[in-house]
Amino acid sequence: MNKLHNINRCVFPMALRLGSISDAAYRYNLSQPAATQALARLKEEVGSTLVN
Repeated sequence: MNKLHNINRCVFPMALRLGSISDAAYRYNLSQPAATQALARLKEEVGSTLVN
């Protein structure tokens, strides 16, 4: 599993826990757009919406 794949999977639970994509991005030293892209990649990988 590569580092990018790990970030994709880490941002989502942290965003849920913190209630904010921006806060999750800060925790992982990412920009907010990079965190949003990570969530989009995870959504593609899963093939479904992440949260209803």
